[in-house]
Amino acid sequence: MKHRSYIHTDIVIVGSGVAGLFAALCLPESKKILMITKEDLKECDSYLAQGGVCVLKSLDDFKCFYEDTMKAGHYENNPESVRVMIESSPDVIGTLIKLGADFDTKKDGDFDYTREGAHRNNRILHHKDETGKEITTTLLSCFMPTSMPKAWAQIGATEDLITYENAAKFGVLPANVTVHKGDALFPRIDTDKEIDELNALIKAQMEKATAALQPKTEVPGVAQIAFDDFSKVELRVAEITDCEPIKRAKKLLKLQVNDGDGSRQIVSGIAPWYKPEDLIGKKVVIVANLKPAKLCGEMSNGMLLAGDVGDHDVQVLFVDGMPAGTKIR
Repeated sequence: MKHRSYIHTDIVIVGSGVAGLFAALCLPESKKILMITKEDLKECDSYLAQGGVCVLKSLDDFKCFYEDTMKAGHYENNPESVRVMIESSPDVIGTLIKLGADFDTKKDGDFDYTREGAHRNNRILHHKDETGKEITTTLLSCFMPTSMPKAWAQIGATEDLITYENAAKFGVLPANVTVHKGDALFPRIDTDKEIDELNALIKAQMEKATAALQPKTEVPGVAQIAFDDFSKVELRVAEITDCEPIKRAKKLLKLQVNDGDGSRQIVSGIAPWYKPEDLIGKKVVIVANLKPAKLCGEMSNGMLLAGDVGDHDVQVLFVDGMPAGTKIR
């Protein structure tokens, strides 16, 4: 059997653009996150984006900002999404700056807001003409803050060589560079261990799901049966055509019933509660496939359904609205 490898993760993010990277940073640290990206990070649309990032500078600009955005989208934008984008923009920009993103400033140190596209007011932040690259590289550097410096030290890379542009180049390091042996940066995954853990997790989840489907409590004093056992019982509507007492038994009545296929005799212990003449013409539910038994010398081919009401009363289950022969299910 071919041995397959698995990677156990809580969340998968497809793409390493600004949206994917920022989402990964905002997720709980307790979650295992796997990001799937292209082989060449420069092919990412976020990296290639030259335009700036629009931000709400003050509440006075909200209405204009909203109208400009809706108009630019030919009013097909989702209004709620536009509102959220505008309101959250100051916090998002603030987070990017804290992470190390650099935006253009004026001589006095204030941000150099510009205007472009459909924007009527200056509310666009830039990093030269490579804003996308600046934000993408800033977010990427957050994912391996300790491993990458170790890797650079091991291969002898100096700070001037550690640039995003050089990540896709070959032969950047000088020929006489000294490589230093260090600890493993990314320990090898134990495939067998990962598979065992995955199987254990699946087994635990299956057991939990199975347990949830089971009844939490059993009915006291009632034996449990499987559905297959219950499906063997054939319940059918029958009409009582004749009824008389059995002389040798005070509690038994002998009933003749029409079960839809013909007539049969049933002996039932309901004499203390019903008179024979009151039962003739009534429709009842019988167990049609019960093995025949002889009671006080009389053959009984079935059983009448009745219920105990209180301690001293028994009531037969009447179903006068159904024709004889109807199967109960």
